[in-house]
Amino acid sequence: MPVCIWTGRSSDRAVPVPPAASSTAGAPLFALPEHADDVRRYRQRVERWGTPMLLALLGLTGVLLVAAVGGSAFGWSDGVVGGVAGASVAAMGLVMVVFPFATPQMVGAFGIRRSVRIARGLGLLTAALGVGIVTLG
Repeated sequence: MPVCIWTGRSSDRAVPVPPAASSTAGAPLFALPEHADDVRRYRQRVERWGTPMLLALLGLTGVLLVAAVGGSAFGWSDGVVGGVAGASVAAMGLVMVVFPFATPQMVGAFGIRRSVRIARGLGLLTAALGVGIVTLG
């Protein structure tokens, strides 16, 4: 019995959802008919924004590395290092909230809908951690 990729539940009503015409994705995913349009929209959003999201996270990771190295190499104060690191972590959290793209394993375990909610929740926690770092830094 196929599993609905949107809800993560098995159902004999699940139908294949082919990739978008512009997509190079492989096999179709299965979804309940009432969620097929949601799956198509999600796939289009991932195709459009997946690479920019990854680049944003990599860039913000680079900012964290610059703060870690810059603190000792350039004699930056602890407040500056904490502020830059905290702002970078908070920005990572915001990227996760705006682009809640979960891993395939998470989607396989929970379905897309619940994975998006979990990713957004983790993004909010990450943003709050960043704000805490800025506040304490």
